[in-house]
Amino acid sequence: RLQRKRIMEDTLTGNFSWAETLKRFNEKGERRSPAQTEQEADTLFLELLEREKKNDANRDPSLRKIPRFFNKKPQNDNIIHVRARQEARTRFLHNKTAEVLDKEDLEQLWFLLKENTSPPQDGTERINYDHFLHVCELLPRRSQQFFQASCFLKFERDEYGRIEIVPFFHYIVRKVNLFQTRIQISLYDSAGYGFLKEKDLENYIFELMPTFPQLHNMQEKFCPFYVISAVRKFFFFLDPKKTGKILIKDLLTSPILAELFELRQERLPIEEANSNWFSLQSSLRVYERYLEIDLDHNGMLSRQELGRFSWGLTDIY
Repeated sequence: RLQRKRIMEDTLTGNFSWAETLKRFNEKGERRSPAQTEQEADTLFLELLEREKKNDANRDPSLRKIPRFFNKKPQNDNIIHVRARQEARTRFLHNKTAEVLDKEDLEQLWFLLKENTSPPQDGTERINYDHFLHVCELLPRRSQQFFQASCFLKFERDEYGRIEIVPFFHYIVRKVNLFQTRIQISLYDSAGYGFLKEKDLENYIFELMPTFPQLHNMQEKFCPFYVISAVRKFFFFLDPKKTGKILIKDLLTSPILAELFELRQERLPIEEANSNWFSLQSSLRVYERYLEIDLDHNGMLSRQELGRFSWGLTDIY
């Protein structure tokens, strides 16, 4: 009460400073770590969520027996709501990034698997379930997600109940790469509903291009055509109904994305480069063919010009 009275008096006399007051408050207050702050925010969010469920049940008693299975998408007419959703998604993806195993984690995991192979020593590197659990106890928490019974049972076991550690480690590496790719692609999901629009995919591929050694020799003026041709292949196969969007889960499981990631290789055989749609050689070949059939050079193909692309194209097509 005395502090509140002093603040009121200072405000009336013009001697009050919010900056000095906040500074004194922070000096007296208990300092918390970022982890504690995040935990408090999660606790408050769960309390608010539970309170909202109770309020909904009071407004509509039927929700006590039949849970709500559809929530209308929020309208983007309020800029504050949009910014809040974007900030929440960014923080969520940032937290998920911290769960991805890095190179040191994978090296530690491989070392422990090698050190804890199970007998008998028959020239193969295998591990039984008891040693499997022992390795799990030696690993950090974010690595333990791969040491569940369900993961162990995914692999073929020999007469001693052992699995091979090499296929198991390759499985972990693939899962880590898939998880990391999912997070990277989700950063380009402008709507935040699990799909990419054409512009989102263009931004993703454009910013991905500098990481591909096979595209280092591409001229800058050719980049826009390359991005458009790459995006069109994704939408041709993954958006057959012409909705203008591709689900991220469909993109991750598509062999087209795997074909694009082949450009990460430092050395790609010429035969594979010629058969890869996303290689620089294939893109230049398509571009040159496009210029050949564009007789009026207006940047568009008429029906007659498109018919010259291949002898198999008919007027009906």
